Amino acid sequence: MRSKRFDSIRFQILLYSLLSIVLALCVDIAVVGVIYVGVGVVIKQPEEKKQMTLQEYQDVNTSNAKNIPQQTEQIHYEINVPFLSLCLLLSLILGLALFFSFFQMFTKRLIQRVQEISDGIDEITRGNLNKVIAVEGTDEFANIGEKINGMVGEIRLLMENERQYEREKDALITNVAHDLRTPLTTIIGYLDLVRGKKDLDPESRNRYITVAYDGAKRLEKLIEDLFEFTKVGAERFQVHLTAFDFRRFMSQMVEEFYPNFESAQLRCQLDLQLEEPIIEADADLLARGISNLFSNAVKYGKDGKLLKVTARNENNYIVLSIINYGKIIAPEDLEHIFDKFFRGEASRSTETGGSGLGLAIAKKVVLLHYGKITVSSDYHGTVFTISLPRKHQEQGEQMEQQE
Repeated sequence: MRSKRFDSIRFQILLYSLLSIVLALCVDIAVVGVIYVGVGVVIKQPEEKKQMTLQEYQDVNTSNAKNIPQQTEQIHYEINVPFLSLCLLLSLILGLALFFSFFQMFTKRLIQRVQEISDGIDEITRGNLNKVIAVEGTDEFANIGEKINGMVGEIRLLMENERQYEREKDALITNVAHDLRTPLTTIIGYLDLVRGKKDLDPESRNRYITVAYDGAKRLEKLIEDLFEFTKVGAERFQVHLTAFDFRRFMSQMVEEFYPNFESAQLRCQLDLQLEEPIIEADADLLARGISNLFSNAVKYGKDGKLLKVTARNENNYIVLSIINYGKIIAPEDLEHIFDKFFRGEASRSTETGGSGLGLAIAKKVVLLHYGKITVSSDYHGTVFTISLPRKHQEQGEQMEQQE
């Protein structure tokens, strides 16, 4: 497997530089050498022999011809210094020109990739978040392309979530405005009766006040859901961990909800089989999520007359189950029961008509604790099951590693 070092831009530039230098030197030496040898070397021929007369020739031959050394022709080469200097200057200029030419040829693809990344960034800045920068190899340019593509993907996801949040906010305002009208009309109407009729008997007065009070409570719940949704949509939930006894926590939750169970004529059966009851969690946040499950059980499960709340240890988790025996939830509704604004009932009655955010908020709370929430509904009851890690940070890291 080839090392990433050899795929780096630094190594490629170094390699291209060396190749350019070697090729430039080879071509430069060849060209300048040919020019210099062909033109710059001056060949100096030997001087012509002096013509001798016939008498001198005979005297030489008769006197001592053997003692006269024979003359041989010699060729003399002289270096043209000015032309050599000119060739050296030409060699330097040609070498630099060849180096830059070869280097540009070798790095042409690198320059193209830089231009592609630059053009891609320009297109992204103009608002085209569907632009994908081509990734080639494993060098720094490929890493930059992957980072930019990942960043654009996150921006696109954030913008889509923001648009979804805006759509949900509009739907919430529409739903809440519709639901606010009925209780508000009821409150104003009955309070007007109490204020306008001075001769009302105590029984009628109390009945009118009770109806107005119930309407005010429904109005309060709708407004609370509105604020809850704002926090969920803006991701402003913060988890503040503390270690506490989950058995005592659930006993207190059931006790606080006892008036609601009593008014719905529900008998709550609590079964907490916890050998290890200590858990690290945000008690206030957890209470908010579980109270939404209790409210849902009271609202839709009161016909069953019984509500079971069980808890047990399972490995490093505490498993909480809330079981009601009301109407069975249709399978197609189970798939969307934790969706925002989803309500399974066909009608928007004043008795069960809420904002449809309670279970979505409960799921959000569980997920913030690295837990899991599921639901099932059949003839054995409707069961909401929550699995919460006893050690929040350790379990959260394990789940992140598994993902």
